[in-house]
Formats: sequence, structure tokens, C-alpha cells
Amino acid sequence: MTTTKNRIHILSSLLASQIAAGEVIERPASIIKELVENSLDAGATRIEVFVEQGGLDRLEVRDNGVGIHYQDLPLAIAAHATSKLADSDGLFNLSSYGFRGEALASIASVARLVLVSARQDADFAGQLTVENGCAQAIEPTAHPMGTRVVVDRLFHTVPARKAFLKSARAEWARIEDVLIALMLVNQRVAFDVYHNQQLVYQLPALSSDDILPRMRKLVGSAFSDAALPISASGDGWTLTGMISEPRYTRATADQQWLFVNGRLIKDRQLAFSIKLAYDDLLHGNRQPAFVLFVTIDGALVDVNVHPAKTEVRFADARALSDALRYAVRERLSQLSLSVTSEDHSDSVISGASLPLTQKVALSRFSSPLFARESPKEWSSQVQSELNWQAKSPAVPVTVSQDMMAVAVPVDEMPLGQARAQIQGVYVLAENASGLIIVDMHAAHERIVYEKFKQQWQGQWSSQPLLVPVLLELTPTQVANLAELLPVLQEKGFECDWLGAQQLVVRAVPGLLAKANVQNLFADLLASFEKGSTVAHYFERQQDNLLATMACHGAVRANRQLTLAEMNALLRQMEQTPNAGQCNHGRPTWIQLSMSELDKLFLRGQ
Repeated sequence: MTTTKNRIHILSSLLASQIAAGEVIERPASIIKELVENSLDAGATRIEVFVEQGGLDRLEVRDNGVGIHYQDLPLAIAAHATSKLADSDGLFNLSSYGFRGEALASIASVARLVLVSARQDADFAGQLTVENGCAQAIEPTAHPMGTRVVVDRLFHTVPARKAFLKSARAEWARIEDVLIALMLVNQRVAFDVYHNQQLVYQLPALSSDDILPRMRKLVGSAFSDAALPISASGDGWTLTGMISEPRYTRATADQQWLFVNGRLIKDRQLAFSIKLAYDDLLHGNRQPAFVLFVTIDGALVDVNVHPAKTEVRFADARALSDALRYAVRERLSQLSLSVTSEDHSDSVISGASLPLTQKVALSRFSSPLFARESPKEWSSQVQSELNWQAKSPAVPVTVSQDMMAVAVPVDEMPLGQARAQIQGVYVLAENASGLIIVDMHAAHERIVYEKFKQQWQGQWSSQPLLVPVLLELTPTQVANLAELLPVLQEKGFECDWLGAQQLVVRAVPGLLAKANVQNLFADLLASFEKGSTVAHYFERQQDNLLATMACHGAVRANRQLTLAEMNALLRQMEQTPNAGQCNHGRPTWIQLSMSELDKLFLRGQ
């Protein structure tokens, strides 16, 4: 006996559309993303977005793009109908956001949709209304060139989906995230965004590719003031955008935007690789901020991976991630403390920024505490105190002769001249902008660390193990190690296969002789799977050891310094890469400008 319950049958077109919509339309933000991307694909130079109650009540997008032909309006809401893709060859060289022909069809299957569009050469516009997945007759209407899409009654045909939506405020936050990304990457398009009839964003079109004006309005001044422009290129790719100085970090990765060929993507390997560029510059689990635009040959990237098109596949993802990491690291290494007489802004010379409540400052005044030495006294005293670590000769840190032969005017020194020491911990200095406070241990730690790195230069030797270590590996680990073993041998490892999934380790690099071999390989493989390379992994192992040595070798707290020693420290900081952070990512110095000091003492108020 058979029943119809278990028989194969074809789903209704409406049900099939609703199932497909579940992959594309998750919430109101998904609709806004699809509609705005359609407007951008249509060549719009001005886009208006209207949202009511976080999109739960109503969504509307207007543009001045090329519009849709009157006769093509029914096709616009049909599944797999598009004007952006003609054949399979175009699928691997896309220049548009959309190409699947699913967005409007998916929206129309779960909401009420009104589509109005006009072309420049048309006598009138056309209006198409879709309810319950059924399109009504096209009606002629009046409308300027461009397209207007109105969506309401979201998920009224699938109420179970509506139960998973959040509050209006939460849904609006998701919409803002989507719009901020689209507005960052499309600077030559004007945007007006309204929520509950209130103008939230009004961004004029920009004639240049300078992203800072948009960044300041969209992500705030804190990131913008700490942003470094970056530009790099390689074989088949270019990189532009902004990265944050190490002094500006976030608790989460909420200010990381990575665009590939104008499309915002989520790529854990690339994001991880960019964060690796900030190694030994970030404190704890802090995250850098960046807005990066990668342009790559369309033949080397596949965007047809995820229904929402937020994930892509690269022909050589590891090579690209390595290239981005090196480019970001190189840009960070160019950070300088140099200040010109024309520019003494806080954003240029600040080593770190702290809330005003955490800043303790002293105003400029003359007292025995802030005794000033004459250039002659300062120079002669430094000559007799070249060795910073007179009491700890294991780590000598000197200042070059030309730096101490004469006293440099304060206006030409980013960190100024030392004036006092507080509690044996902090050095107070005066520069052209105001007061500098230096954590002397953290600052000297970075100086010693950078010197160690220059002296070491990858000196690896092999250390045989008294008892070889046998590793049991998973099939994935075996595949990865097969690729990594030649590099591991260069670093001093001696390994042999004992079986399909067993590796015996007989020797390790001398630098890692005391490490747990099993944990070492587990960490190495985990790092490799995230996107790191063997060379970078061992570079970090080396740096961790050198950082520990530098920490123990740096000048300790409660060490009383002379003014000459303090000034020697400041001059060395000015010549040391990444001197704004210690090896653990903590700030080594902060700047309090005269205006900030005046505010503390209510001067001029």
C-alpha cells in the first residue's frame, strides 16, 4: 500500500521562492543591501533610503540610475532573471554586485513589493505591485528617471520567520552596519538615509578617492584621527585604504571593513593575517581597525560561493594574505615621531589616547622640580653617561654621538626635553605641543627589544631531543605537514614519518629546546590553518623570547634617572620603530596638549 505522503513531487513556485528567500533575505538589513546594490549596479549617483521601525514596518530605496524598461518589469521580479550576466564566462569576471537574479524575486515572495521605474528615453514610467508572490498588471505612472522600490508587510506570508526578528532598534543597527559599508566603498555616490522620518546620514558625492571625509562621518573622529593611509600593489592585486595606528584599538572587530573589488567580504584568513601584522603592537586581545580596498583580477577570485555574496574564494588565498600582512606591517614600520614646525597636532604626535579622567598633568611653571639645565650642562652630562644600564651592563643601550653633541631646540624634538621623574616610574617631558608622560620601563623595553631583533636576524640552530617525540596526527594535519616539512627542516627540525598518521620528531630549533613539542606542533598547525605561515610562526616564537629578554633587561621602576638619562631615553625612542607601544602593546607615552591642560585648570572659561 502506497501513500502520497512519501511520493516525490515538485514544490509550488511560491514555496520554492520562499525557501530560496531564506538564503538571501534573512532580515530587513538583507533587503536594504540587495536594493542599494541594485541601485549601484544601475549607475546611480544619488540614493535615498527610507526606513520605518527598523524595517519592520516599511523600507524604501530610491535612485537616479538608468531604470528598467517598461516591458521588463515582470522579469525584474522573476527568479534567475538579470541584466548583469549573459553567459558563464561573465561569472568569473564580475564587475557588478548582483548576478544571480534572485533578490527582487526573493523579496517579493516574503513581502509586499512595489516597483516603480523609468528610463530616460521612456515617455512614462511603469509600476508593478507584487502581493503574496503574485504580480499584478503593470500600470503606467509618472516618475523621474530611476527606480523606486517599496517593501512592507515583511514575512507576512511566513510568520514563523518574523518571530526570529529582533526589536526595531536592533534591526536598525543591522541596517546601519550594511549602509555604512556600502557608503564607505561608494564615495562618488550621494546618500540620504532616513529612519522614522529623521535624516540620519546626508553624504554628498565626493570627487576624489580620499576616504577620510566619509570615515569621519560614518565611523567617528577617533578612528579617523588615528588612521594611516596605505597603498601597496603586487602581482595582480592592489591595496588601498586606511589602517589604525597601534594606539587606536578596539575590544572587538567591529571596525574592520575589507572590500574585494568593491564588495564587502568576510574572510577569516585575510582578517587574521592583517591582525598578525600588528603582532607585538596590540595589548592583550585588542583588535586593530581598518578600511581596506583590495582590487584583484576577476579571474583570480570567485564570488559565486555564498548566497549573500559575503564570502569569496581566491585562486591563492595564502599568497594574498601574506602579501597583505607584509604590506600592513611595512606601513606600520614607517610610523615616525617626527614633527614639523607647521604641524604640531595631537593626532600626529600622540603616542596613545586616554580618557580625560585618566590623565594627570602639571602645568608649565618654574620650580626646583622642573629645573632646567643649560645646553652646555646637558651635553657634558650626557657625554659621561652614555651607558643607560650602568648598573645592569648586560643590556647596554647608547645614544649616538651626533644626537648628544648639541642641545636640540625643543620645537624640533617630537618627545621634547625631560623635565622631571615621577615616583621612579614616569618621565615628564616638554615638547612644542605641551606635556609628554613616558612610562620609562615600557619605553626602554621596546628599545631593547628592537635592538635584539636587529642583532638576532633569524639565527636558528638544531637541538637533538634526548627522547624523540611521537605525534599522532589527523588526516588534515598530515596534509598540512606534508606541505610544511621542508620549511620546518630549514628551521632546525628533524622529523620522520613512521606511518600514515604518525610523525617522530628527533630535533627542534635550539631556541625552542624547552618547548613542549606536542603543543608546539598543535599551535603551529592551528596557526597555519588560520592563514599564518611557518616563517611567520617561528618569527613570532623568536620575538616572544626576545621580548622576555628585553623585559628583564629594561630599566626597572624606582630607578632614579638624571635628566641626561631621561633625555637619552627620549632620543632613543625617537629613533626606535614602534616606540609608541611596549612589547605587550601597552602605550609607552601619551601627549597632553596645552589646550587639554588649560581645560583641566579651567583656563579661558
